[in-house]
Amino acid sequence: MEKGTAIERLDFIGVLDPIRAVHEQITRHGIPVTFHPGFISPLSGYGADFASADLYHGHAQIFLPAGKIRAHQVFHELVHLERSYVLAVPFIKAMPACLDHHKANIQELSNDFEHVDVIAREVSVYPEAAVYWEGDFLRSIEEAQHAEVPAELVSLQRRVTLLRQWIVVSAALPRSAAVGVIRSLLIEHSLSEVADELSESFRRAGNDTQAKIVAFAGAASYPRLETLQVLQYRPAIRQFQAFPMVA
Repeated sequence: MEKGTAIERLDFIGVLDPIRAVHEQITRHGIPVTFHPGFISPLSGYGADFASADLYHGHAQIFLPAGKIRAHQVFHELVHLERSYVLAVPFIKAMPACLDHHKANIQELSNDFEHVDVIAREVSVYPEAAVYWEGDFLRSIEEAQHAEVPAELVSLQRRVTLLRQWIVVSAALPRSAAVGVIRSLLIEHSLSEVADELSESFRRAGNDTQAKIVAFAGAASYPRLETLQVLQYRPAIRQFQAFPMVA
């Protein structure tokens, strides 16, 4: 893979200044970020259709679609990096011994936790991102209603999915049509009060990732905390350190 493309040479749709400001903040903390338009992440497989970031010890890479790229997508990934490297906000990850499908599920859940703050900031800087994310959530809601799930897991899967969607949409996109759609489903399945209590728990937790996962596990009836670990970046040693999840 090439060494990367300079941020000034990327073909953006949208304002560049917010991207440049966050990028400079990250690099001032000693974290080089390389951009790879037209390449796919070797870790996630993403990058062909939308921007995707990979985090490593002391450096990061962002993979982008070839051609024009919407500025808000790159800003979104840079905010993820800023939270991890500059603010040292912890994030969850599956334990190494977990099966691949469980690792993927936990990665998605970790992303949801981050999106509560990341999407809110993205939309505040790039209002056009609200339309993008509203469409994304409405599609995911529709897909979840038709997903094939073993009969014994339908109730649990529905509960987990609706609460995951709610914590992000209610906080980051409160005026979105997706809020009303998810609220209706929560009421239909007697989860509305649980969802509101979870939102309040997340608000109180701030950047306390362990508090968030404990609150989510209780609300979603997710008992497998022993399969999780918490990672946090340590600037002094330029590495992410892993800690066991403490309930």
